[in-house]
Amino acid sequence: MLTPLFTALTNYANSKPVRFHMPGHKGKPLHGGVWGDLAALDVTELPQTGDLYRETDGPIREAERLLAKTYGAEHALFLTGGATQGIFAMLAACTKPGDTVITDRLCHQSVIHAMALLDLRPRYAYRSFADGIALPLTLDDMPSANGAKAVIVTSPTYNGVLSDLTAIKKFCVQSGIPLLLDAAHGAHLPFIPGFRDYYSYDAAVMSAHKTLPALGQAAFILTNGSPEKFRNAAVLTGTRSPSYPIMASIDLARAFIDEHGYRRGKIILNVISRHKYNNLFSECPIDPLRVTAKGDVSRIGNIIPEMVSDDLLTFIISLYDDTDDIERLFEAIANCGGESFTGKISRMPIAKFAMTPREAMLNSEKEDVSPERAVGRIAAEIIAPYPPGIPVIVPGEIISEEHLVYLNNRLNILITSN
Repeated sequence: MLTPLFTALTNYANSKPVRFHMPGHKGKPLHGGVWGDLAALDVTELPQTGDLYRETDGPIREAERLLAKTYGAEHALFLTGGATQGIFAMLAACTKPGDTVITDRLCHQSVIHAMALLDLRPRYAYRSFADGIALPLTLDDMPSANGAKAVIVTSPTYNGVLSDLTAIKKFCVQSGIPLLLDAAHGAHLPFIPGFRDYYSYDAAVMSAHKTLPALGQAAFILTNGSPEKFRNAAVLTGTRSPSYPIMASIDLARAFIDEHGYRRGKIILNVISRHKYNNLFSECPIDPLRVTAKGDVSRIGNIIPEMVSDDLLTFIISLYDDTDDIERLFEAIANCGGESFTGKISRMPIAKFAMTPREAMLNSEKEDVSPERAVGRIAAEIIAPYPPGIPVIVPGEIISEEHLVYLNNRLNILITSN
């Protein structure tokens, strides 16, 4: 099993060096050894360990090459700031201040933050809804490409809904603009039967830590084309002292899916297929390992969901899960009433756009008002319950009465005057 970066770090630690370099723990066991040998692998840029942003060859580059090969991409770049760092890097690499970007309105809040800092103008692509549920983004949902410099799409969504990336990529090719993909929740997808060839992009960011066995903040960018502009852009929002344990965990996660990914994907899909439950998003093309159900969270025992919103429950199954645990999950869903749900989810309101996110967040005066007094005014900050971090209101949009109703009813937030 090839793990060039993890092996280089292990070899360095095993050489028992007397460290007079960062970090300050010097590789010694931390806090009584409760973190095991992790500190021994926590190093800095050395000839033996490589440099994420500067080296042309070495263990990090070799690990990235193996990762790119695993995903069928031309290049891969490690990130230690999560998919958020990748969102910033992709947009910074492909745009300049003042540019227009066609933006999936069902985006993560990091897309809006990036646009504010980079002074970009969103032209939103609004998804269709059925029974209040957001459907896949299609070619029909795309606005005019006239003057746009890039397209950024979220697929899969937080709930696993998959958009028509093949058609959208053709739209981008015809328009001469890159397709940037926020696939933070889909690093596992190519290893699930039937989804191996799903992805189509010019650059895509994936969170290793969300669905692969990797440490928190572990993520990566896949590119088809020169990676250097993305690497240079990643420095803008990434620490110059990236975590080597996080990078090593990406290396190890890639080795795991190389050796076990397809087999685990088949096994887990087989377990899931034996259980019938009312996935609220089952009418859409969907990631089968993302389970969304309606039920009473108090009735599922020690099964911990990814998200509870009112009585909407979201569960993330990964390639690293034990099949016995997956069986327990579906037993819990049956016990909490998830199979019998026939209700609807309210649709997030579509707002009027008054100014750019940068103008609203950074260039305007602000004041705090009660929700009722906010109606008709321009939002200066993101309102995005977390998880999933999808903005209900984006800076620059006009707040409506429908927003307050949605936040009260859908998200179980009590809004009162003050």
